[in-house]
Amino acid sequence: LVGSAAAGILGCASMVTFFPYAASVGGVPGLTALSTGVGACGLVAQVMSGLSKGGALLGIQGYFTVVLAFQVAGAASFCFLETHRAKHPTPEAEQTGTATEAVSEQQLSVVAGPPSSGESSTGFPELASGGLSKWLKSHADGMRSSGLAPLLGIALTAALQYAMPGLLPYLCAKGDKVALFWQTALWNSCAMPGRILAAYVPLSRFGIANAVQAVIMMAAIFCSATGQPPALAFSLPAVALFSGLHGLVVTRAFLAAGTNDGTSGAAYCGLFNQVGAWVGSLLSLLFVALKLSKK
Repeated sequence: LVGSAAAGILGCASMVTFFPYAASVGGVPGLTALSTGVGACGLVAQVMSGLSKGGALLGIQGYFTVVLAFQVAGAASFCFLETHRAKHPTPEAEQTGTATEAVSEQQLSVVAGPPSSGESSTGFPELASGGLSKWLKSHADGMRSSGLAPLLGIALTAALQYAMPGLLPYLCAKGDKVALFWQTALWNSCAMPGRILAAYVPLSRFGIANAVQAVIMMAAIFCSATGQPPALAFSLPAVALFSGLHGLVVTRAFLAAGTNDGTSGAAYCGLFNQVGAWVGSLLSLLFVALKLSKK
């Protein structure tokens, strides 16, 4: 439990740090590439699960060996990007001395807000001097600059996406492990094509995609509550579309927020993504508590 909690904290932190970094390094291609990589995580995990018969052939040592290999590859990629950026600095990086300092200052402003005369020597604003109100106002202004549409769009799609896993077992017949495997596989992997498609589809109205996801979610809740799973000819394409729309909205939201407010916009978008994912996980538990999920 402690390890899972620690991994979750690191995962949440990565969304509000890696995406601003990608925006500063590669702009639109950088954000799209990182988002596609995030989507590939589920695909890789599903392939590994299938090849190792649910992990039985891989074992604990094999699992952590694969994880270590990905971590080494990620660290090497990060070093390459930093070396390349040092040799080929952008105009913005030259103005601030180094690109790393520019990104660090922008990310710090997202976390701590602008400094004020009311800050104490420890770096925390003093409530008596209005530090809290200034801090809240700076974040409110930052969210408005990032754009409320992409922030709300990514929060909603994340909530829907992470509420769906709790319903997947109820969209196939009881004991049908093959159907459940493919339901899970499509949910895990189909976000990746949506993230790639985002580089070519200029989606600006997130409400339509969110609405389609919501309709699929309500149909899943209905099937779960009545104990009547739909035919796989309907459920498999629906899950694929659901996950694909999530990938599309997430990437386009990051691109929109990053375009509106640079690395700060990407950081706020990552924050709203994590809040939505947390809400979605709670919704999945709520469905079970209210006995909306049953056989």
